Amino acid sequence: MRRTFWAALGALAACAGCAGPQEYYPLQIGRSNSYNVRTGFNTYVETLTPQRVVSVAGARGFEIDSALGASNLGWKGQTLVAERLANAKLSPAVPLLAPAQLDKKLTWSGTLAFPGGKEDATGTLSQSKATVSIGGRKFDTIKATLVLDTAKRQIELETYYAQGIGPVKQEQRTNGHFDLAMELLAEK
Repeated sequence: MRRTFWAALGALAACAGCAGPQEYYPLQIGRSNSYNVRTGFNTYVETLTPQRVVSVAGARGFEIDSALGASNLGWKGQTLVAERLANAKLSPAVPLLAPAQLDKKLTWSGTLAFPGGKEDATGTLSQSKATVSIGGRKFDTIKATLVLDTAKRQIELETYYAQGIGPVKQEQRTNGHFDLAMELLAEK
């Protein structure tokens, strides 16, 4: 369960043809990114494509299907939020990226609903500028680190968002243990 919880994040699209903060996740229906995904000893390629427009936190968002499950994400004002990630629903939507608020920590509290149960949770999103190299390419990014705490687990999701592309790198840990890592292979 913990491995698939955040894996679909890389699949999520935010806003087609938008300017401003939305350009940090400018995917649209039919446009896709391919990622090299590593989970423990397994490595595979996952192509993530927004499939349809959905409402996310009362705003325009997208549903992205992947082998790990569907995710719903969208821009609520200047903040990228998610209501559903792979095998979990979040209520209210959790902030994933807020480019206009790099100097502030954003907090969240709500519930995570998994198949078979719910957990109350709190979260903190912190962000900074970072440069990363992937496959010989350098990307200027915003590094967004989301930490969610429940009574049973702490989930840390570290994502690097590049303008005009979206996530280029991501790593997830649960209770300090590695779950998965994703790196951009190609954009279409």
